[in-house]
Amino acid sequence: MGGRSDSQLRMTEAGYAHFSGEVSLENNGGFCSIHQTVEDDPYAIAAEATAFVLKVRGDGKKYNFRVRTPRGKHLYGMDFRTKAGESWETITLPFDQMKAEFHGEPVDVPNYAGEKVLEMQLLIGNGRAESFEIQVASIGVR
Repeated sequence: MGGRSDSQLRMTEAGYAHFSGEVSLENNGGFCSIHQTVEDDPYAIAAEATAFVLKVRGDGKKYNFRVRTPRGKHLYGMDFRTKAGESWETITLPFDQMKAEFHGEPVDVPNYAGEKVLEMQLLIGNGRAESFEIQVASIGVR
């Protein structure tokens, strides 16, 4: 997209996803993201589920978790802040608080309601050049 940000995703020996890098504001940059797309076999969300639950070890920075459903090209997302340090933390993202956006602009549709998931994305873009590091042990629902 023209930016100069740099990031990588690797699996640790312990089996955790380790997402790290440098966000650059050069050349209209400003974010780093990773995503998984499962167009052919969407993740089904249990009818009784009400939230995504992420187990992460962060760096004290704010991130955004997003999902895309079969209902359009927009994503439903929500920001969360991590704690810096060596401890794992559980982040709960209630479905009814996940707002729809398309290319950063609000979309006038109801908040996420637990539909099937075609894509998941983890993004950092706090409007400043910064290094970041987050480990993800699991992403689930409750």
